[in-house]
Amino acid sequence: MQAFLDAQAGRSPRGYTNFTQTVGEPNLPYNHNFWNFYAQDSWKPRPNLTLSYGPRYDLYLLPAGNSQSPLAVSRSFRVDRNNFAPRLALAWSLSQDQKAVVRASYGMFYDAPQTDIYRRAILNNGSPIFFNISAGPAASFAPNYSNVFSGIPTGFTPGTQYVTAVSPEYRTLYSHNANLSISRQLPWDLTLTATYLYTKGTGLPIYSNRNLIPSGQTLADGRPIFGAGRLDPRFNGIVLAESVGNSVYSGGTFTLSKRMAKGFEGFASYTWAQAIDDAPEQNNIDAGAFWLSDISNRGRDRGNSLSDRRHSFNASFVYESKLERGNAILRTLLSDNRVAIFFLAMHGDLFNIGSNRVLNGDATSTTAFQRPLFIGRNTFRGPRTEQFDLRYSRKISIRERYRA
Repeated sequence: MQAFLDAQAGRSPRGYTNFTQTVGEPNLPYNHNFWNFYAQDSWKPRPNLTLSYGPRYDLYLLPAGNSQSPLAVSRSFRVDRNNFAPRLALAWSLSQDQKAVVRASYGMFYDAPQTDIYRRAILNNGSPIFFNISAGPAASFAPNYSNVFSGIPTGFTPGTQYVTAVSPEYRTLYSHNANLSISRQLPWDLTLTATYLYTKGTGLPIYSNRNLIPSGQTLADGRPIFGAGRLDPRFNGIVLAESVGNSVYSGGTFTLSKRMAKGFEGFASYTWAQAIDDAPEQNNIDAGAFWLSDISNRGRDRGNSLSDRRHSFNASFVYESKLERGNAILRTLLSDNRVAIFFLAMHGDLFNIGSNRVLNGDATSTTAFQRPLFIGRNTFRGPRTEQFDLRYSRKISIRERYRA
């Protein structure tokens, strides 16, 4: 408090410990325009066969880069214009009574780019339009109380910039999705369905520091150790976004359902699935890493996807009572009561194990992104999840047309 009073009185105009101010233009205008077009048709070549098909086109127009960017790749961004996606589906009844049905579909789908990729590339391009200036009271450009910087002060030298960029070959992420299901109606209002799902993702975003120089040494597991030098000495690190990641999901589901009859309805489903990719997660608060552990060998990051959950079972049952005979009071009390039960059990979440120190010599990558020796990505699985819910509800007739 005394330091503030002295500064206010002019006795000690630099009585503060540290002064920090943001200078420059804080507004960052940029626009994305997304256009989507599709056409679809259905055809019934036979009474027991229905086909659905059609194309889709997606166009994602990107913001303009900074033409004055010190890094050439950030001066403009490539627009991917060949995003044509076909789709086809069929439903085929195997018998005249339509109690056995085969359904299959295939589709290609494009995903809108993460807009934050381009925002960071525009903002962190090596010549930021706004940034923080910090100064201690001994700095030649430190202001007296209560002055502030009106621009970049004389004598201030910005540190070596850490830049973010988008690869000139960056393309739109797309996936091939296919599924096949066979449903069979059984006695007692039961239906059994077996389903297989497959998804192949291509062009997943991957981020890595591309401004490193190998020292010639390696860790015990073969990962390179980097030196203090930089390929482009103008910058500290160059985090490059590339669309080179791949993923595969494959899963099978068995479902037994009972439609509502005599007051009872039920559903039970079991799924076995596996998801693998080589693209460490980005923009996910639960992800332990989004940095490649070895920029020279992307295969080191091929492992379980964060969403990988091998086993999952869920079931739900609903019973609603209805008494149509007997005493009127008993009919009222024992009717319109509904009991619902839900149960879920599934494999636990996956976690990436990080190091507690810099292992590869890249101080710009935090230790959490550098796994210990011989530890694969997303190899630690937490405890399984089990959930049980029970609900009771009752409908109360007020009038013929109203119920609570």
